[in-house]
Amino acid sequence: MKSYNRKSIRVVDRRSIWDYVEKHKNILIDPKNNNSYPQDKFDAILCTQVIQEVDSPQKFMQEIYNLLKKKGFLILTYNTHWEEYGYPDRWRLTQVGMEDLCKKTGFTIVDSTRRYGIDFEDFTLGVGYGIVCKK
Repeated sequence: MKSYNRKSIRVVDRRSIWDYVEKHKNILIDPKNNNSYPQDKFDAILCTQVIQEVDSPQKFMQEIYNLLKKKGFLILTYNTHWEEYGYPDRWRLTQVGMEDLCKKTGFTIVDSTRRYGIDFEDFTLGVGYGIVCKK
């Protein structure tokens, strides 16, 4: 497996992502249901805008950690200041909070960055973040 390189991530349009999801939906992990996948199964897991909806972020992160192979990658995005959208929107994590959660789970942080922000005259409000971790 190649090591993580930020430049190696390519941007694809939404339609192609959903085409991929439809084609591979049998390997999707549902955070609301118990999954029957064995431990150490996946080389990488992409988790985008999900952690704010789970019952327990700690339990969810531990499940992801267990599913990853040794040296596997977690690529996770999360919001911080988006407007609440109702149930099941439960959590808001800061960048430092997410890094701490990942470290306490056993991950090594590879990259942690603001993905989107709103620029004001005197500051930028970060509203979306991403983190890449390695088991």
